[in-house]
Amino acid sequence: MTDPIPERHPLPNKPLIEAMLELRWDLVGTSQQGLKTDPGFRIFMGRYYDRVRKEYSHVQNLPASELPESVAGYVARHQFWKRENEWPVTQIGPGILTVNETAGYLWESFRPRLISAFKALFDSYPTEIAPLRLNQIILRYIDSVPFNPETSQVPILTFLRDSLHTTVAIDHRLFSDDPNEAESPLAFNVSLTYRTKTPKGVVMLTQGNGINVDVPSIIWETKVMSSGEDVPNGLQAFETWLDDAHVVSDNWFFTLIRGRLLKIFEEDPNATFDANSDIQLRT
Repeated sequence: MTDPIPERHPLPNKPLIEAMLELRWDLVGTSQQGLKTDPGFRIFMGRYYDRVRKEYSHVQNLPASELPESVAGYVARHQFWKRENEWPVTQIGPGILTVNETAGYLWESFRPRLISAFKALFDSYPTEIAPLRLNQIILRYIDSVPFNPETSQVPILTFLRDSLHTTVAIDHRLFSDDPNEAESPLAFNVSLTYRTKTPKGVVMLTQGNGINVDVPSIIWETKVMSSGEDVPNGLQAFETWLDDAHVVSDNWFFTLIRGRLLKIFEEDPNATFDANSDIQLRT
């Protein structure tokens, strides 16, 4: 009998690093170097800020803002923060807009921000200069759980299989001296892409080990992406896409963390993770 997939619910000790929506649109101009450009970007930048400044009052220019726009297509140039260094943040660049949130994320508050950003984009883009045609939309979540392969008694691939319900394996016969070494690579990175019907597009899962705020961790990213004709260009279609993509993301998230990890994430935010035992609380 398989484990049931948990229903979506808030997690007090959630593993979220960042949630992000990304919108891209066609670059229709051509620079002297033959590169695609966004001829409406400069006017869009001012109009967009006028529409979002009540929610995002602090402006920060990114290093890409020093580059010619013609060589920085689909690269964020400017950030608008709620307040200085306070999330959420919205970013824009030629052909690109994002809305990002971290620890304060709740879908119930994140979703309205995404809708507002979508409206602001279509209300402020100068279509008298260039048409606005979205060509890609991504809903992305990055999560992390502490795991140090050098100190854990649990091999990293064993943990991945038992706690994140993902199996990565290589033939143990490659390690004649110690077959158990097959479960303990120094590093791993796995990426899988599958088609989705609702919304039409793909869902991508990437898992690997790395560092999150100076802590050795397993980090995984879930992306739901639609491109080309499958991208919504109207508000109603956008809201439908958001809800459908969120269902896919939640289904993947709660399926992967069901069991022991879910119990940890449901605990008090002061709970800490120990790969060699059950939930362990700070004293």
